Amino acid sequence: MNGLTWSHVSYIFAALYYHLNLECITLQIIHAYTSYGTVRQIDPFYTIDLSDPTQPKVVGELKIPGFSNYLHPVNDTLILALGQDVDETTGRTKGLQISLFDVSDFANPQRVNQFVEEEEWSTSEAQYDHRAFRYLPESKLLILPLYINSWYSSNQFFDGFVVYDVDETRAFKKKFNISHVSGDDAFGNHICWGAAELPSRSLVFDGNVTTLKGHTALSHNLDTEELWWQLNLDKGRSKNEECNIWHHDGMVW
Repeated sequence: MNGLTWSHVSYIFAALYYHLNLECITLQIIHAYTSYGTVRQIDPFYTIDLSDPTQPKVVGELKIPGFSNYLHPVNDTLILALGQDVDETTGRTKGLQISLFDVSDFANPQRVNQFVEEEEWSTSEAQYDHRAFRYLPESKLLILPLYINSWYSSNQFFDGFVVYDVDETRAFKKKFNISHVSGDDAFGNHICWGAAELPSRSLVFDGNVTTLKGHTALSHNLDTEELWWQLNLDKGRSKNEECNIWHHDGMVW
């Protein structure tokens, strides 16, 4: 942990709590400095000097709408953040948000790039499980599981992965979707799914990404976006066996 012990971390949290009067914070340690955001709807992004772990000092602050659940260092000055965009007036979440922060001026952190999924019910397991987060530093691609829960139509439902272009020299954009189940198959009763399910994970090898989610695994080429192969772990499951509908994050929809 960059030379910091858990004792140092407890000092840091205590000092931040008393200095900033915050009850819930997330902390991302990078070298002898750090940045963190609060678990609130309006998310201050702080930069902190940790050269003395027992006396952390707030150096800079940036207040922005929304909140970040996970921070990932791209290099010494850029940090990717994953969370939710929020309506400042109502406090209602507006959808999955990917942000890029520049901390090259440590006293004046800035958000320099942002992408928000248009569906307000869009979430990612990577917000709470860093093992579902996959950043490729050479190609500057970000691979995330994405879930869009639609109460109106199975056509708006999505459960799979998305490959994003997060090159800091241009606007962030979506490269392509990888759907692991259709809305009809997720909500319908004509497919017999088992009770067990795969965690959301992505593996990259030789230019191909393999994604695992729910009951299926798929492999795509990252350049051509071509599907190479797919595997349904419950294919051929008999209706005489115990059947479930598609699961997501331990919940049945």
